[in-house]
Amino acid sequence: MSRVRRAWTAALGPRNGRTSATSAAGLRRLTGLSGLGLARRSRPLTVDCRVMPGGSLAFEVSAGQSVPRNWQLALHPRHENMAATPRIEFEQPDTGGDGSVRAVLDKRHWELAEGDWDVFLRCAGGSRSRPVRAGLVETARLQDPAALRPPDERGRTWIPYATEDGGLAVRTWLRPAHAEVVSVEVHDDAIRLKGLLHGRTARAYHYRFLARLQDNGRHLIDATCFVDQHGDFRITLPVDAVAELHPGGEALWDLRLSAYGGPEIRLAMLAGDLVDRRDVSVFPALRCAGPGGGLSLRPQLTRDHDLVLRTADTVPGRP
Repeated sequence: MSRVRRAWTAALGPRNGRTSATSAAGLRRLTGLSGLGLARRSRPLTVDCRVMPGGSLAFEVSAGQSVPRNWQLALHPRHENMAATPRIEFEQPDTGGDGSVRAVLDKRHWELAEGDWDVFLRCAGGSRSRPVRAGLVETARLQDPAALRPPDERGRTWIPYATEDGGLAVRTWLRPAHAEVVSVEVHDDAIRLKGLLHGRTARAYHYRFLARLQDNGRHLIDATCFVDQHGDFRITLPVDAVAELHPGGEALWDLRLSAYGGPEIRLAMLAGDLVDRRDVSVFPALRCAGPGGGLSLRPQLTRDHDLVLRTADTVPGRP
């Protein structure tokens, strides 16, 4: 079923897309908008966004709204250390002359750095910008089988979304190679992962599965993982080894694949149309004995959709 989301709000504040803004954050946001040359009193236009076949994005302004002459659609990185701002011209699509205009961000011609990109209107040849409001955001194409299993494609995902304050943004991922986790099974005595390797990497080959403590990286667990000719892999987490090296308290382990002598590839869940799936993809915990008593092991996702393993001492009497 197609997923169509509608955002209804007129106020534009801090665009984190997930948490409510404090007054201090709002002040910082206004300062940032002033730095972009935004006309804060201009009424934002409502812009629809639709994912096209192949993952390109079509931004459309419906008839009845006026796009100022010589203004373009622009994507501005939320973090200033990211790449340059894409600017796209509006054109009249072949829709029977209904008066709408459209700008297409073609995935074949643009490569966006990983992160969040806010959508604006920007004056061509100038620095003035205007915010936009999110209209219909349609992401059904991201659920197509071809999108979920692209042939020899890097981890390159664009997901448009409406921010909490009604703005329009795009979350992007860009990875030369990517290990997409498609299932996580937690049993009484084992945690098993199934996935698919994306990118022009070696297949039908023995890889290393690596689990490394985030804080210091000193503890490293190394196990063999076979990737078949289609790029499919299966991993059984070495629970006993993780329990033996648990440092006490709570700890996070990075999970990666690596061809022997090759670069490490993060395990993640980037496929689909969810811009933040931490509250959706929630996994149960495995309980076992650790060096200091009871221990729980729980797979979980980070904000970047990387899969990590959380280990924690258990307290008797608590769930």
